[in-house]
Amino acid sequence: MRRWMVVLIATALLATAAHAGSRAREISRRFSLAADQAVRLDLSVGEIRIEGADIDKVEAELRIECRWGNDEDCDRLLEKVDLDSRSTSRRLILEIVSDSSWRQTKLEIEGEFRVPRDVALEVDMGVGELTIEGVTADLSADLGVGELSIRIPAATVRSVGLDAGVGEAKLLGAGTFVEGRRSMLVGSEVFWDDGAGEARVRADVGVGEVTVYLEKSGSGSARRE
Repeated sequence: MRRWMVVLIATALLATAAHAGSRAREISRRFSLAADQAVRLDLSVGEIRIEGADIDKVEAELRIECRWGNDEDCDRLLEKVDLDSRSTSRRLILEIVSDSSWRQTKLEIEGEFRVPRDVALEVDMGVGELTIEGVTADLSADLGVGELSIRIPAATVRSVGLDAGVGEAKLLGAGTFVEGRRSMLVGSEVFWDDGAGEARVRADVGVGEVTVYLEKSGSGSARRE
């Protein structure tokens, strides 16, 4: 996601003073996976938790609110917003869609996804708070503005690469603490590749904070690049 676009979305959300109450819609879905497919989630604005579990489908429970604007506009928008799915040979792609992209700035999403823990996961989110726990395969997460927190078993991880364009990047666990190297006192980045597992973790935040917790003792020690 282009960071200038994310910053514009965040600015529009913060600058808007009008608030005429909220309208909401709840979505509950299950999605089947083909063999060897990864999961990709394209999200917009809100608070999302993703949990790896011993399941063979993707499960989604979402509450979508229209946080500002008049009641008629909110009702019209919520009629059209949905959780869309499409498949390629390599990925199951889930995306929050509506009638036009700029109107998604009115939406705030709270929800939970449960994914098979041993399936590769890609997440692209605009603005908000994103928490990922319990996955054991390759993980790529990109958050435009906000806070990204990842908890993953240390024994499953091979490498961790973190980047905060403006903000903080930290790696904790496996008997060590690594704070990101700073560039011009603005951004922060971490790279560690001493793990005994196979999963590769990459996480980027445009503006905000990214933290990865390695939850069990692993071999090797982290280092700062």
